[in-house]
Amino acid sequence: MLSCVAHSAVAAENWFPVRTHNPFLQIYGLPLFQGAEVLAPSKWAWQSTLDIANHADDGSDGGETVTLDGESYYLNFSLRRGFASWLELGVDIPLTAHADGMLDNAIEDWHDLWGMSNDKRLGPPNELEFHYAGAGVEPYTLDSGAAGLGDIRLHAAVPVRFSALGAGDALSVRAGVKLPTGDPDELLGSGAIDTYVAVYYSGASVFGVDRLGLSAHVGVLRTGDSDLFAAIQENTVPFGGFAADWRFTERLHAKAAMYAQGDYLDSALDELGSSLQLIVGGDYRFAGNGMSLSFGVVEELFSDATVDFAIQISLRHDLGDGA
Repeated sequence: MLSCVAHSAVAAENWFPVRTHNPFLQIYGLPLFQGAEVLAPSKWAWQSTLDIANHADDGSDGGETVTLDGESYYLNFSLRRGFASWLELGVDIPLTAHADGMLDNAIEDWHDLWGMSNDKRLGPPNELEFHYAGAGVEPYTLDSGAAGLGDIRLHAAVPVRFSALGAGDALSVRAGVKLPTGDPDELLGSGAIDTYVAVYYSGASVFGVDRLGLSAHVGVLRTGDSDLFAAIQENTVPFGGFAADWRFTERLHAKAAMYAQGDYLDSALDELGSSLQLIVGGDYRFAGNGMSLSFGVVEELFSDATVDFAIQISLRHDLGDGA
């Protein structure tokens, strides 16, 4: 039996709230990685997340060229509230900055220490150049710092009751809309309205292992015509993710997540193609106040469209009635 009706609340898990970090792709409305857990009526949760992404890549193919060199800083404020047993609403307010950065030398030293390649890092360190040129699209270059409000995203979630679900499982449908509040000329937004819908599953105990939790989702993003890439843009982008949580103790958890996206652009460049990114780390739950702190490191998997290196720090607070 499957129906969009209320079910008993499942404790919200603090999955890594990661998105794509690619400066040319993050302007679209891909939602943060979320779980299936929906907040109970009158429950609140806020989350503040900082992502620092270091870019070092370039490519050319079929008359197209792209350069990704610099750093991006994504500070996102999220608020979620349960309004009824069948409805959660939320908003994400992002602040974005692109700059020449400060991590190039440290990353090169780290790669040298472990015998990893620095072939993508042959240019001068700590410079900013985001550049794209190709047929049908006006060439774009960002080579001076930019910062400001990104595209605000609104969300809704409806829990789903399914007879096969166990006591610690959750299933939900999430949907949202991205508003064109960021400046496309500075890669703070796309200049268009995007929408998404996705199905989410989370399990608090998997394969009979009480310490292991899993989350998975699959969805589709519909993009409006952006100011920068409308001529080569794919208006339907599939996405999906998988995450695991291992509870060492009640307070200390280890986590890993993979997030995949299809092609946003009709481009021959790997740097602007589909991607699969991995984030690993953990979180700590503070005693008695509903607050948790997570830290993760993002690495690229099989795709130049994923950032070369990124870290994420996130603080979440779950609040009760009237808090």
